[in-house]
Amino acid sequence: MVEISRYLLQFSQLVETNNEVAQALKNTGIWNFRQGKQKGDKHRVHITDENLCENIISYLKPSLSAYQGCDLLDMFPGAGVWSTALHDLLQPRSHILMEPEPEIYTPFLQDLLKRPGVRLAPYSGVDWDGIDKVLVPEYLPHQIPVSRTEPLKRNDTLLLTANLSLFPMKKWHGFKNVAQMVLYQLIATVRTSFHFHRYGMIRMLVWTAQDEKLTILPRNIQDRRRFTIEADLGTEWIIEVAGNESKNENRHVRDRIIDFEGLQEVLANMQRNGMSIPPGRESDLFHELAAAGSDHTFVAGKDPVNFQHSLAALRREQLRKDVDPDEPDPALTKRLMLMGNNARLQEKWRSRFQGWFAEYEELVSLYQAGKHEEAMRGYKDWDDRLRNVPIDRVNEMNLIQDNLRGFRKKVLHWDRRPYEPLRVLPTDFFPNVESSLLDIQPKSPDPLLLDAGPGSSRSGDYFETILRAISHHTQEPLSQALRNVWPGASEAIIPNIPSLRDPAQGGSPFGGRTEPSLRTLSESQMMELLRAFMEWPFRPNFSSMVGRVMEEVDVATEEDVKLFGDLN
Repeated sequence: MVEISRYLLQFSQLVETNNEVAQALKNTGIWNFRQGKQKGDKHRVHITDENLCENIISYLKPSLSAYQGCDLLDMFPGAGVWSTALHDLLQPRSHILMEPEPEIYTPFLQDLLKRPGVRLAPYSGVDWDGIDKVLVPEYLPHQIPVSRTEPLKRNDTLLLTANLSLFPMKKWHGFKNVAQMVLYQLIATVRTSFHFHRYGMIRMLVWTAQDEKLTILPRNIQDRRRFTIEADLGTEWIIEVAGNESKNENRHVRDRIIDFEGLQEVLANMQRNGMSIPPGRESDLFHELAAAGSDHTFVAGKDPVNFQHSLAALRREQLRKDVDPDEPDPALTKRLMLMGNNARLQEKWRSRFQGWFAEYEELVSLYQAGKHEEAMRGYKDWDDRLRNVPIDRVNEMNLIQDNLRGFRKKVLHWDRRPYEPLRVLPTDFFPNVESSLLDIQPKSPDPLLLDAGPGSSRSGDYFETILRAISHHTQEPLSQALRNVWPGASEAIIPNIPSLRDPAQGGSPFGGRTEPSLRTLSESQMMELLRAFMEWPFRPNFSSMVGRVMEEVDVATEEDVKLFGDLN
């Protein structure tokens, strides 16, 4: 009963309306719990603000010019505000509205349905059977399925848009998170030319809840896990067009100087391309950069490490505001003092990290200058000193270094973004839950990843198994993580990945604790790893390797639990 009351209270605070569409949605009674059980999915979040859609279209218009007159597949159009804006831009020859609740949303879609080529298909985009009913000549007469034996090619005559934004998270047929499941499958089916991609690789504009995007579009290296890597290898780009930084209490952060340097690069790129952020749509990061001094050119690894946006720092700031200077609460004052002491200790350690990073960079420069023996002696001394540092501090230092290394190599789609996302407001949506729009362009993965299944070399299957084997060890040096794959694998593979020792490619000439971890590897380095494994004379047969990995990894990873629920 307590959980239900908390749920109702939460929803009662999310039904503010500031436009006619939002009010019409509210009038349906779906979110009025006092009227008893109402027909309609209460989890769905709708885009209602036309101004937001106009701003998004201004961002997307140049890259969507090739899609004029295309076929548009539209999953969960709901209130139809986004669907109408996209239709106005593209003027598609056919626009299929896949709306599973037509009895509720047809009135919202009525004007759109009057236009030429617009059809309502009362099927769900979650149910693959429903999708198959739409992927037929009756609805898509201009589309021709491609043979699965043909090379994967882009299809710019078909565009998919979907609203997968749900609040709260919704289960479906045993899956813990249906939105994340669909998002993952939209990308995973590219390799097999399955479902929507049976006509070729199609671009996707997908609305998701704020935290759901982190599975495929993390903003830091610690969130780059197995599903992220799989998405990276199968997409040309994943861009957040609109959305905000996650406010989840469990979120991870990185040195804000990295974010500042990255944003300065993005803003310079936008200026070169004649783009600007509409007033009122600037991100929190944009405002932080302006406050920190936008006239200063930030350089991560050189400027002092900054974690003032971390949860601990934000809580400390909030607590400082809560303390009444006239009548201070002793408990609050003591807690604030302890938090301040901890913050100062953190700053002290991070200052040391900065010095150690600088030493390491000097040793790398020495090595690159050909002074190998001198550099190796210096590295040994540097490494010996770190052995006396508490392990939790070493782990923190490694994390800061991994984020910097990943940023320099641009391994995250986030760090390759062409523009800063448009800031969204809760009242842009109904219920008032912030959502994000992702622009996803699939690409043909490396041929090794496509070679999968019985009768093939199974290199693609091997790679997935390797990823699963080391998914618990993404923060460890790669040579250490590979010991979980098969006995002798690390010793056989590492010497055959030359980029791991090349500083120009984000590697380290010294190995050991400075060797790249899985989460910092670029796509080319991962393919080097796979090729080295496939060329290993003592590579185990596939069934033996799967058996070992399944035995070793006997618990579901955090990603599996988020997507599929507890598998034990």
